[in-house]
Amino acid sequence: MVPKLVIVMVGLPARGKSYISKKLARYLNWLQFETRVFNAGHTRREALVPQSEGDLPSNAHLSHPAKFFDSDDTDAVTRRDEIALRTLDDLLSWLQQARSSVGILDATNSTVQRRQAVLDRIRRKAGPSVELLFLESCCYDHDLLEKNVQLKLSGPDYRQHEAESALADFRRRIELYEKKYTPMDKSEDEKEFPYLQLIDVGRRVIANCINGFLSAQAAEYLLNFRLHERQIWITRNGESLDDVEGRIGRNSLLSSKGTNSPPRSRLS
Repeated sequence: MVPKLVIVMVGLPARGKSYISKKLARYLNWLQFETRVFNAGHTRREALVPQSEGDLPSNAHLSHPAKFFDSDDTDAVTRRDEIALRTLDDLLSWLQQARSSVGILDATNSTVQRRQAVLDRIRRKAGPSVELLFLESCCYDHDLLEKNVQLKLSGPDYRQHEAESALADFRRRIELYEKKYTPMDKSEDEKEFPYLQLIDVGRRVIANCINGFLSAQAAEYLLNFRLHERQIWITRNGESLDDVEGRIGRNSLLSSKGTNSPPRSRLS
């Protein structure tokens, strides 16, 4: 039987959730665990009728301006919850396929209430045999956060809009989310939830109640996940005696040519 895992992303906008989701999915697929990312923002843009009013001085209005993400607007909260759960339903339907292994729900899930609703939905539709892992991305590095914010201007919500006003709208969206955001390590109701908290894209990782084979595979990758640039040196040894004889797979001594020729190196 193919093991099954649902990974639920958590975090404010511009915290790298989609980037982490894609990187993790690529790694798990490389390990031969069929993995797919389900993005709630994509569902929102496809499902909702654009608003008639716009917050930007542009020929094309924003379909979902910042006020759509106001947690004090009960109608907007209801619509956003419906979108997230609809995306989760798509994930769970896909996970029923024989070869599928890991579904990643890429959404903010920034409140305790939303995360509980997601958990209840998974347990009701998929049962207790499916592994569950919450993956929260937190960012306190100002420079890194600012880069993430700037990248949003080229995303599907803002790419057709004037940069300065789009940036102001997105910063307002973040402020509205921050009003109700509860990190998982601050919630007493979630202290038994299986979660990984990734801080500043790998500077620090907090693991809580991690269980299951697939969850451990994801955790191992994320413990070694780094975004910062670093040097990698690749070297190749000189010619060996086995090279001369056409053999491979042994720890052979160098030939006279290999001894006299310094190894070449390349910085990557």
